[in-house]
Amino acid sequence: MEISCVLLGVMLVASVTPVSAAAQPGFIETLLLATHQRPWLWSVYVFTVGLPIILFISFMWPDKRFGPPDQQYYYKKSDDAQPDDPESSQQTESMDIKGKADRAVSRRREAHGNQRKSDLDLKASNSCQEEVARLQEREKLLKSQLQKQELLLHRLQLPNKPGNKDQTRADQSQDTQYTDCSQLFSSGSKSSGFYSIKLHGSPAPVRVYCDMSEGGGWTVIQRRISGTERFNRSWAEYKDGFGDMDAELGEFWLGNDNLYYITAQGNYSLRINLEDFDGNQRYAEYKNFKVADEKDHYQLTFGDYVGTAGDALSGSYQVGVSTWASHQGIKFSTYDQDNDNYRGNCAQEDKGGWWFNKCHAAHLNGLYYPNGHYNGLTDDGIVWYTWRGWWYSLKTSIMKLRPINFKIDAIDDPNAVRRSPPS
Repeated sequence: MEISCVLLGVMLVASVTPVSAAAQPGFIETLLLATHQRPWLWSVYVFTVGLPIILFISFMWPDKRFGPPDQQYYYKKSDDAQPDDPESSQQTESMDIKGKADRAVSRRREAHGNQRKSDLDLKASNSCQEEVARLQEREKLLKSQLQKQELLLHRLQLPNKPGNKDQTRADQSQDTQYTDCSQLFSSGSKSSGFYSIKLHGSPAPVRVYCDMSEGGGWTVIQRRISGTERFNRSWAEYKDGFGDMDAELGEFWLGNDNLYYITAQGNYSLRINLEDFDGNQRYAEYKNFKVADEKDHYQLTFGDYVGTAGDALSGSYQVGVSTWASHQGIKFSTYDQDNDNYRGNCAQEDKGGWWFNKCHAAHLNGLYYPNGHYNGLTDDGIVWYTWRGWWYSLKTSIMKLRPINFKIDAIDDPNAVRRSPPS
């Protein structure tokens, strides 16, 4: 700035120095005359005028940069970072740190996503394995049912063969003469199947399934083998009975009225056959099994126990539990008629009609769980506590009645010791 002032002074001195005393030209003319006489003054003029313009541009135009960056009038273009720009270096470093952080977050997200995908794949694999196991079990059950159906078909075809027609007509005409399956067995009907009997007090003949195995003469009152029937039924349905009374392997409940009619005819034994999903079998047998009529809410009474499944009905398996676990003298309950000793409704919670106390140690009309072990808010499976506990639902339950005084011929007794004739 000081140099500009000195040069401007030199120009003024040069301009006022008279070239000729004869004339007094103006300021502009004097400058032109001076440059004409002294051409080197053009460079002085250009330098004097150009330097302030250049300095003005360097101070006031932010897209250009002149001078060191630590001076007062240092400008830089905001979007054009320079290598020696400290702010640019800080910004670049900050962007590098942010980029690294973003990449680290991306890697963590990717790793989390891969882990989650792996967990989902493992869960799906376990679910598929469980489904395969369930389908295989179902396949085995269906194959077993198919074999039994084929056996039944074979049995049905036998009466149509010559020589069997007269016997078939005689059996069918005599069905209604008998009050239970034991009389049918004693009369010569040795094949398991459906028959019509006439119960004392019943207004009409009753269709029943007679099990002629295990000594014969058993009237089946309940059967659970596949879960095809729903047993969470109303009071009226349990009163009259329900289920498949046509198929050889159908599930059913004979009806509480029929239980009363049968057990009112005399002293009967109740046999309960149980099976788990591993093929293990147990049984429980009770003498003097009786069911009262509807006005007494089908109250249950029974006598001594024998068997291999444990005495769940009496609740005597542990000291102090019979007051709430015993089914002796207990009335029948359904979800729409609560006759239990519990503050709630056992039939509603355990999803089936039964003789509930507070609530049960045995419940053979619960939900059918296809894999045995189950989890639930309550023990609502097909339960026989003294064998498999409350949290295992049995695969098969068959309840059947036969008079206590039924005589088994040695040839029909499964427990009889076979002796070879003397030689």
